[in-house]
Amino acid sequence: MLGKMEKEIIEEHNKELGEPTKQSKAMIAHNQSLIESLEKMKNVNERRLATLKVKDTPYTLTSKKPKRVKHTTGKHRVHGRKLPLHPLLNVLRVLLKLLLHRTSEVLRDLELIPNPSDPLLICSNYVL
Repeated sequence: MLGKMEKEIIEEHNKELGEPTKQSKAMIAHNQSLIESLEKMKNVNERRLATLKVKDTPYTLTSKKPKRVKHTTGKHRVHGRKLPLHPLLNVLRVLLKLLLHRTSEVLRDLELIPNPSDPLLICSNYVL
């Protein structure tokens, strides 16, 4: 009777230990694969250093190398970007809008504009 109870307790204890054992084995396998990949990276780096020694060029870290700058000059037509305007052009644009607005007010007062809300109509129909 005691032997049977001991056997059941031992089997139950083994079942409880089975899951952590599986998890531990999985962790060991994962760590082993990480170690292998790091060793491969180390071998690649050693080959690169050997190549650089043969070429007699100093090794510089990627973080120390100058960054590549993407030049987009002249590509504004393709990508839909506008070139930056000169500050004076912005002032001229504001002054032109003001002039168009005042001209439309004068023409509205003279009742020469059929649709007073359309300033582009003013420019196309009348010479300023």
